[in-house]
Amino acid sequence: MTRLHAGPALVAVLMALALVQTLQILGGVTPILEGRLIDPDCYMRLDRVRMLWEGDAWYESHSLRHNAPFGETLHWTRPLDLLLLPAYALGGERALWWWGVAISPVFEMLAVLALSFATRPFLSSGGFALLGVLFVTQAGPAGVFIAGRPDHHGFLLLLMIAGLAPLLRRVAGDGDRRLPVFAGLVLGLGLWVAVEALAAYALALAFLGVLWLWRGEDWLDALTSTAKAGAAMVAVALVLERPPADWLTASTDRLSIIHLTIVLVSAGAAMALRRLDPRRRRPHWAALAAGASLTILALLFPELFRPPLAHLPPELGEAWLDDIMERMPLWPGDSEGWRRFVLHFGPMAIGIPYLLHSLRHGETAMRRLALVQLIGLAVYFPAALHQVRFAPFAEALMVLPWTQAVLALGRQRLPVGLRALLTVLLLMGPSLAVTLIARSNRGYAPATPYDTCPWSDIAPTLAGLPRPNGQPPLVFTTPYPGPELVYRAGVAVIATPYHGNAPAIVATMRALMGADDRALLGLLAERRANYLLLCRSSREGQWLESLAGDNAHKRLMRGQAPPNFTPLALDARLGGDFVLYTISGWPAP
Repeated sequence: MTRLHAGPALVAVLMALALVQTLQILGGVTPILEGRLIDPDCYMRLDRVRMLWEGDAWYESHSLRHNAPFGETLHWTRPLDLLLLPAYALGGERALWWWGVAISPVFEMLAVLALSFATRPFLSSGGFALLGVLFVTQAGPAGVFIAGRPDHHGFLLLLMIAGLAPLLRRVAGDGDRRLPVFAGLVLGLGLWVAVEALAAYALALAFLGVLWLWRGEDWLDALTSTAKAGAAMVAVALVLERPPADWLTASTDRLSIIHLTIVLVSAGAAMALRRLDPRRRRPHWAALAAGASLTILALLFPELFRPPLAHLPPELGEAWLDDIMERMPLWPGDSEGWRRFVLHFGPMAIGIPYLLHSLRHGETAMRRLALVQLIGLAVYFPAALHQVRFAPFAEALMVLPWTQAVLALGRQRLPVGLRALLTVLLLMGPSLAVTLIARSNRGYAPATPYDTCPWSDIAPTLAGLPRPNGQPPLVFTTPYPGPELVYRAGVAVIATPYHGNAPAIVATMRALMGADDRALLGLLAERRANYLLLCRSSREGQWLESLAGDNAHKRLMRGQAPPNFTPLALDARLGGDFVLYTISGWPAP
């Protein structure tokens, strides 16, 4: 069976990819022409890579320059660090920066190849060219694969596509028994990258299980092979990611014994079913295996079934969580919500009817394919309604039935003009709907996802500050710019925008919201901060300035500071957005 589509089709898709990336750069969707990356995560990632090469231990995930002076333990893992590390090792800071800019588009190119491998049995080369163009122009994939975003979201989408691709080949009739093994290894790697990949892992096992219930034992063999390979990969990943003393440490936000137990229980259930060889009453045996697996997990790790981040203080919502774009829901509550909903999910209005038709009337391979995609949507669509970070995965699953619906229309015996009109509606309908919804809201204005404060301009000033006792100066500022300032200026900060640093975020925002300076002075005394930096046009600064009444942020921006704060003169080119104070001592609250 041919592995990939013809070269011209691949070239056409890669040219479309390059065009979209170029338009995003020239249009300012990504700020790399301004010398900036997408968000704080990108700077934190590059700083992790730099510190790993400069001497941090492999297992070290605790940084004293964040949440200073106590330090912060980050929930990230090492695979993406490994992919970025050679650039810094070979070319230093500049090479790391540019590889960081390019790595997500490279992930996108690999995702295109994985899509070609997955869809070769189902689409001609011309059909794949259409699918590829639709894929690279969808909002979700375009966002996670954008240039200037060296973080794990695009990597996860690539791994989901690459992990499901061998299983789609199996669905199409490819009898290579290595395919489920490859799928399990790739999906297990995804779990090492980030625990969100558990959704893709569950999707793969779910649709293999449903195919077993539907068609019989061949699919139980595929399920068992996938689960065993995934468990082997996660076991190796746990050994590589955590030191031996942490192998039994349970945590839900980073690869741990919890996730190894999940994949081991899944593999054990599949092996038990295969051993029992239940040719009859398969639904009953499947329900028993699923129920036993969930019971074991609930008894061993009840925290797995609690809402994520439920342990965080409620004040963190307004101060931080509610403003994270990736955590925002896609539920269409207002006109802007409807715009975002249609932007991401508009193609479902085309793809789902086609899938239902294929499930009922298609040939065997097409019915299996439709079942896979419907199960995938059942996993990712509710997750995306809850948090937009899952939308790219649902969009990637929907692009194939969208393409197939357009191609099926082209085969219908209709008047040429009518067929052309319907084809345009199928291709452009979601985009037209987004435009109409946006125009219907007179107050609509696209929200920029980027902090408008020029932190890169103030970084040289911070880099030149005196280093007390040879240590990085501790600069108190709002949470979001923390990782960028640490990366660019080599300073230490208190709050950073990560849930592991929740107490510092809450303390920082409470201090800046204070009607008096007691909370601010108490925090600065506790942390022994050397400087205070604020920016009016930062995302937190705009929010704090919009609050009713007076607060510490407003006073400091006006120059009304405690007596032991000394304002430093800043370059007029900074535009007056910044205030920077030297703190001459650590006052009592």
